Amino acid sequence: MAYLLSRLIIFIVWIIKWGVIKSRMFIPSLFIAIVLLFFGDWYAANEVLANSLLIVLTTIVAVSWIFTLINKLKYLKRQHRRDVEYAYKVAGEPIIATKKAK
Repeated sequence: MAYLLSRLIIFIVWIIKWGVIKSRMFIPSLFIAIVLLFFGDWYAANEVLANSLLIVLTTIVAVSWIFTLINKLKYLKRQHRRDVEYAYKVAGEPIIATKKAK
């Protein structure tokens, strides 16, 4: 029973670690761990500064998510355009930009 429990705990820790790394929250999480474990007195004395640093780190991560989303959408749009051009090329029809009739 203890073996299964230890395996379950290791699995849960692995899932959390994987999620933190994939979400790019590794550096803010590392900052929290280091400050709370090694600099508890400093954190108590400079709580506003430490929380501000954490907010800045988290904001940088959020901005990186936004840039990643924008780049992914641009990539999908380019890929769709290439697929359409290839389909026209295979069909043997010229690519003509037409306006929709009102």
